[in-house]
Amino acid sequence: MVMDLDGTLIKMKFDIFQVKKRVSEVAKQHGFELRENESIQDFLDRASHLLPPHEFAKLREEIQNILRNEDRKSAEQAEATPGIADVLEKLKTLGFKLVVATNSHREAVEEALKKTGLDKYFEHVYTRDDVEKMKPRPDILLKIAEDMRIPISSIVYVGDSVNDLRAAREAGARFIAVAWGLHSAEKFMENGATEIAHNPSELLNHLGVHLTKVVPDTSTIINGTLTQLVEQGLLDGCEVILPAAAIDELQAQASQKREPGFVGLNELKKVRSIAEQHRLNIRIVGERPSLEDIKLARKGRIDAIIREAAKRENAVLITSDYVQSLVAEAEGVQVRYFPPKELPTQLSFERYFTEDTLSLHFKEGVPLMAKRGKPGQFQLVKIGEQPLTAEELNNLIKEVTEYARVKPEANIEIVRAGAFVAQIGNYRIAVARPPFSSGLEVTIVRPIVKLRIEDYKLPPKLLERLEKKAEGILIAGPPGSGKSTFAASLAEFYSRMGKIVKTLESPRDLQVGPDITQYGPLEGDFEKTAEILLLVRPDYTVFDEIRRDRDFQVFSDMRLAGIGMIGVVHASEAVSAIQRFIGRVELGMVPHIIDTVIFLDAGRIAKVYNLSMTVRVPTGMSEEDLSRPLVEVRDFLTDELEYEIYTFGEENVIIPVKKLHDEVRSETRELREKIVEALRSFDENVQVEMVSRKKAIVKVDREVLPKIIGRRGENIARLEKELGVSLDVEPRIASIGVEVPFEVRESGNSLRLELGEKMAGKTVAVYAGEKFLFSATVGRKGVITVRKNSEHGRALVRAIYAEIPLKVLQTG
Repeated sequence: MVMDLDGTLIKMKFDIFQVKKRVSEVAKQHGFELRENESIQDFLDRASHLLPPHEFAKLREEIQNILRNEDRKSAEQAEATPGIADVLEKLKTLGFKLVVATNSHREAVEEALKKTGLDKYFEHVYTRDDVEKMKPRPDILLKIAEDMRIPISSIVYVGDSVNDLRAAREAGARFIAVAWGLHSAEKFMENGATEIAHNPSELLNHLGVHLTKVVPDTSTIINGTLTQLVEQGLLDGCEVILPAAAIDELQAQASQKREPGFVGLNELKKVRSIAEQHRLNIRIVGERPSLEDIKLARKGRIDAIIREAAKRENAVLITSDYVQSLVAEAEGVQVRYFPPKELPTQLSFERYFTEDTLSLHFKEGVPLMAKRGKPGQFQLVKIGEQPLTAEELNNLIKEVTEYARVKPEANIEIVRAGAFVAQIGNYRIAVARPPFSSGLEVTIVRPIVKLRIEDYKLPPKLLERLEKKAEGILIAGPPGSGKSTFAASLAEFYSRMGKIVKTLESPRDLQVGPDITQYGPLEGDFEKTAEILLLVRPDYTVFDEIRRDRDFQVFSDMRLAGIGMIGVVHASEAVSAIQRFIGRVELGMVPHIIDTVIFLDAGRIAKVYNLSMTVRVPTGMSEEDLSRPLVEVRDFLTDELEYEIYTFGEENVIIPVKKLHDEVRSETRELREKIVEALRSFDENVQVEMVSRKKAIVKVDREVLPKIIGRRGENIARLEKELGVSLDVEPRIASIGVEVPFEVRESGNSLRLELGEKMAGKTVAVYAGEKFLFSATVGRKGVITVRKNSEHGRALVRAIYAEIPLKVLQTG
């Protein structure tokens, strides 16, 4: 709908008679006379044919200056026509597009609209500055139709003068005259006007916006449009027909503790409370939806039942669902579409967020609390002393749900019975209701910093690993430690390297650039999202955050499929993040899934671990036959072994090796001194290495080896018994001596090393490859006999099976 300004929207302050008098004086100076009842534009059209172009341009500019001065005076005294604001509010609510078309100068028009507060109702403003010719020429109306790409016949023009009527006629637009401006109703009727409004409210009658029988669908109930129409009097005396299916749908949602259900039922309750005041006749029609209808609700079955009710009752369907309105039109149902109302640019809770505010905590019966500070130094601050009421929290929840439904940057990410999580821009909003929570609660969190990877000042060694080697990265830390911030910076780091980066999130709250696509769970399942991502083939995927068993499985499957993965997990210490994978995936697969663990605390990187798989005897065990596959967890920067993970019995265990070594060093210091003291009589330079509390490796001069071992190991056995520790005696300098030929033969439970009678009584050292196994004195027949189940015998058997070459060196 297009509306004139002076005399229509604002009270007539423009002195048209004084203006015409001054224009007449200027016309006489150019040899013309302004005729009686001739419009200024008609005069200009006549003069343009009679005057030379340069003289006409001068005349036109002089007249424009007269009009501009009068416009300025009029704008300074502008007052809105009484009652016009209410009509404009109703028309905007009903979905009318409102436009101003006036002969006044733009600067004065904008000032007048702003001064009267009417500017908020109009989408566009057209003035004489936008066209060559003013009204009564149709140029301004034709331009509006062209700019808005609509047929001129769909425009309704409202004005207060015969010039407005003439402009509408020449353009081919519908015209409604108003009798409170320049010309009276009689004047309009003399000129053939057929539609005349004597006061602003009569405009609604001419536009046919008063409804007598309506059927609202769930969209208009939930977003408050039905309540608004009633409160504004647009449904006074109307019959409001509520399909039972719509009420049942709201009840079902509320029973499942879903927010739209609560909001919709509260809106119906509000309409009921003001029904008598607005002379509403509320009637419930139709049958309750069947089980099949409920199952097909998401497929549009409930919407179809509502349309059928409107058609059967010969009522107007009112909806804020664009698809619903299109289907209704296709089915021949009377429908009025009300676009979702424009929401404020700022959410109500944003005023509480300062630069250092991480989160707001709203809880029924408790004052508003805010967590403020910086990572590692947050404090809970009370905002106000007044406890929050249920009504205040419900209004906040309604605002959040409306934003989430309307704004493209907002989404409802998680919906559960008694709770939901919404993401609106940078804000993550979690809502909890009884009985899930003890009271109504709303928590709003936002990131307080956005960093680049360079801001963390990473060691060059770590930066190189992230660039070239790390493909299974786990980012761990306690809540609020900056995990998501680091994950976002790492994602953008890879993106800048030319990698294709995607994210898996629920809710989608990572602060990343537009080149990184953020994915949620497809049909509520991250496994289905992973199926799509495997077809997309990203280089890296950020999973924020890994919570449930299925999340760990998805992360593992994608990593094993060859996609670089960056996972975010809650953990109190770095090793706990690894432990969360153990039991969910096979132990041997853990290093193939996770190669780097980055632990954050208070926004900084506190620890970096590197994982690898090896096969050996676990730390603290002495028997060679106890070797097994194990996962080594090393400090990435120092390469120090801190943890070992392996299977013991039927359990997977994590052994804090560094802590164990520290404890062993402390506890065995005294024992080591005793061993050194006991063996010093054999070798002043004896070296003792404590493997554990029960085992030590002793390195001595090769010449004293036989003395320490003794005949048939009697000396070493006595020393072990006295000291309470197992001793492995080795030469301090390995592989010195003359290699002698020998043969190995098996004899029952023993192995025989046959060196020949010439070696009888000689001392020899036995090696597997370059590893020293034991020393011995050759028997009278040139044979060394070793029992298979002894420590030395088991070492020989393992070497033979592993095809490690044995050698014997004569040392004495």
